[in-house]
Amino acid sequence: MRTPLGPARAALVAALLACGLASACGGGDDSHASDPATSSAAPSSGTTTSSGAQPRVLDVVAAPASGSGEVDPTPVDISTTTGFQVFAKSLGPGTLADQVQAVADRAKLADGLRPYAAIIAIGCDVPDALITGGPGDWQVVAAKVASPKPECFVANMSVAVVALPG
Repeated sequence: MRTPLGPARAALVAALLACGLASACGGGDDSHASDPATSSAAPSSGTTTSSGAQPRVLDVVAAPASGSGEVDPTPVDISTTTGFQVFAKSLGPGTLADQVQAVADRAKLADGLRPYAAIIAIGCDVPDALITGGPGDWQVVAAKVASPKPECFVANMSVAVVALPG
């Protein structure tokens, strides 16, 4: 014989469901992932600029995916207005293009380095970025996420902003 859920049981079930959904989608703010020193792989060629500057990850920014952009490890030079506008079109409407521009604007780049951007992931997680390759063949890829979220309500588009020789 089935017994109807009383008010106390219904509240308990609702609380457990809410807790489960919150943990499945993550409780933290994933709109921004900073670059700890260990998250950027050294370029495979060990390339430096004439001033000795190393390519590096400046930041990874993310927002709900709304554009037509796809994951592409080839970084786009965003140091010019035209270059940035071409890249920003793939991000769609919203604040993501503004976040990318803000990272590029506040970056203090060594001589010979310019800001580049690449869409590194579209999904629940905001991964760190890794730079691989060398001059003429740079790639910016997502690092493996240690504990990926199994599902989410809205996928994030993660963009790595990096400094590369230009």
